[in-house]
Amino acid sequence: MYGDGGDGEGDISDGDGGEGDISDGDGGEGDISDGDDGEGDISDGDGGEGDIRDGDGGEGDISDGDDGEGDISDGGEGDISDGDGGEGDISDGDGGEGDISDGDGGEGDISDGDGGEGDISDGDDGEGDISDGGEGDISDGDGGEGDISDGDGGEGDISDGDGGEGDISDGDDGEGDISDGGEGDISDGDGGEGDISDGDGGEGDISDGDGGEGDISDGDGGSRGDGSSSGGSGGVGRGSTGGGSGGRGDGSSSDSKVVVVVVVVVLEEVVLVVVKVMGVAVIVE
Repeated sequence: MYGDGGDGEGDISDGDGGEGDISDGDGGEGDISDGDDGEGDISDGDGGEGDIRDGDGGEGDISDGDDGEGDISDGGEGDISDGDGGEGDISDGDGGEGDISDGDGGEGDISDGDGGEGDISDGDDGEGDISDGGEGDISDGDGGEGDISDGDGGEGDISDGDGGEGDISDGDDGEGDISDGGEGDISDGDGGEGDISDGDGGEGDISDGDGGEGDISDGDGGSRGDGSSSGGSGGVGRGSTGGGSGGRGDGSSSDSKVVVVVVVVVLEEVVLVVVKVMGVAVIVE
């Protein structure tokens, strides 16, 4: 029979699945794309041997959902970009060996989230990391050896906040610091040795406010007398060859004390001393 509705030998597209049928509904031997699981079927729904893209993951399947041997994108051994992280996977989600950019930090990962060996910019502190605080890092936040501008003041740091050795402008007083008050500082606020214009009057200060050694124009009685209103005497003048006058007392007009002013004049070999007492001048050779 040809094209009948029973199941004669050699029928084509009949409804029972006789021997040699094609695309019938039962899955007889040699059937293609039938619905049961005949031998050699392709794209059927159960995953017979040799099936392609079936739903169970038979041997040799591709992109199926279970994990058959040699599968691709399902997580089997040797898979690529699958979801479970099988051996040799790339960019999978678990961090299998050799993975790149996965989420767990497997060996050799790059930019992952846990800090595996050789990671870059990860969040934990793996060996050789950059910008996370590992040994040899640059500008990290913990102050590892050789760091620059980190926040803790490691060896050799510059402008850090704790005053490590060789720091500049830090806040504590490290050795050799500038503007923080350490030894040899300039214009700092504590008056260390050799300071200039500091506020305490250290040795060699100029114009400070306490009258330290060598001060100029301070308030403690230098070359000019500062007689009080009660009539204190003025300082003694140190006249030169030009006969400069001595210091002048600034006592008040009600002063009843005697005010004496002495002027020394040198004229070649003659020394004249003019003494003025209460408005009367007396010259003594």
